[in-house]
Amino acid sequence: MMKNSWLNSIALMISLHCNYAISAEFIYPAVDPNVPNGVLQDLPYRASDYKISYGEDPLQFGELWLPDNTDQRGLVIFVHGGCWSNLYRLDYTRAAGTALSQLGYAVWSVEYRSTGDDGGGWPGTYDDVVSAINFSKNLSQHGVTSDSISLVGHSAGGHLVALVGTEHDALEVPLDRVISLAGINRVPDYARDTSAQPGGIMELCRNLLTDFVGVSIEEDAQIYDTIDPSNKELHPSTFLFVAELDEVVPVTQGDITGAQKIFIDGAGHSDFAHPGTPAFARLADVLLD
Repeated sequence: MMKNSWLNSIALMISLHCNYAISAEFIYPAVDPNVPNGVLQDLPYRASDYKISYGEDPLQFGELWLPDNTDQRGLVIFVHGGCWSNLYRLDYTRAAGTALSQLGYAVWSVEYRSTGDDGGGWPGTYDDVVSAINFSKNLSQHGVTSDSISLVGHSAGGHLVALVGTEHDALEVPLDRVISLAGINRVPDYARDTSAQPGGIMELCRNLLTDFVGVSIEEDAQIYDTIDPSNKELHPSTFLFVAELDEVVPVTQGDITGAQKIFIDGAGHSDFAHPGTPAFARLADVLLD
């Protein structure tokens, strides 16, 4: 009954089976699956309530959205993707942050040093994400009232959160669940994948993986195993979302023992960060459960 009640409440904001998504502030019309990769930055969003530094570097910050109601459903820590590269930043996740806050969540969207930034790449990027997660214990000073934490990452961010989940016992905050959205979760397989279209976005991302690690897999396979979540014990509540039409991350990246794989028919890589898609609605469903 609780789940049904929740679905009834979010039906006002995110279209699960209807024609549009409604909130008090923003309307995210329902769209067909497989949205183009470039549309996310153009979606409307509410400015975050706070921009908070979790470290000394200018890129070590997060944007915090608070829900209108005081009875918060939980805290979502959102880690953006972008093939670990500073070609991409958290701006494309702002509509997702807005929509999740309208569903009653506090949302801590994390920026970090990426490949191409001083201190970025492995392990600096990963260390920043861990620091941002641990910093979330201080967000009560800014209005976060829930102790329930869901760690969510998209694409390369999905890889980072899945890897963090393998070390969740070492974190300073407990995680209720880890959700990797179109994440690169089988790193050596991705590095060796020869199915990428020449000049396509997957080939670009594979090249950026090499830049992130610092060496090719042929030069040092051991470090690729070190950063691979699939050969470690995952967080006990790990969900791996994959998209049928993803041109960046093959659906086989969700095939990991100990995780629940969620396959989204007809979806593309960017659908998980677009509040008008069925993939985003499925994310909302899992956050509830």
